[in-house]
Amino acid sequence: MEFDLYPAPTTAHPYVTFTSVSVSPSPVVIPGNITIGAQGTVHHHFGNDVKMVVHMDKMLLGQWTKVPCSQNVGSCNYDNPCEFLAAFKTSGTCPPQLIQHNLPCTCPFNPSSIDLPPSVFEVQQISGA
Repeated sequence: MEFDLYPAPTTAHPYVTFTSVSVSPSPVVIPGNITIGAQGTVHHHFGNDVKMVVHMDKMLLGQWTKVPCSQNVGSCNYDNPCEFLAAFKTSGTCPPQLIQHNLPCTCPFNPSSIDLPPSVFEVQQISGA
């Protein structure tokens, strides 16, 4: 699966490119443990000035099908994706899985490589879901 984050409006130069993303179990059950792995690149500095368009597909009956946006999860448009990370800034700490791999969890983001091997995250709830 590939995933790109472009500035709005879309340009030919993505801010972030994910070349590999893995999520399990499938389907994801919340609350519960989710294993996430990701490799990619942050190409440009960005912060609260970025809008994000997410197009998410899943394999359904042998065909890739767009996942609709429901309660800010799925194929959604986000005016300020950094607001989802505000809880980490408030608490003053990132999840240990990210710290261990020198990955930031709050805005702004600077150009860097993303290399997160499959790591288990405990998800209690998703606000508004």
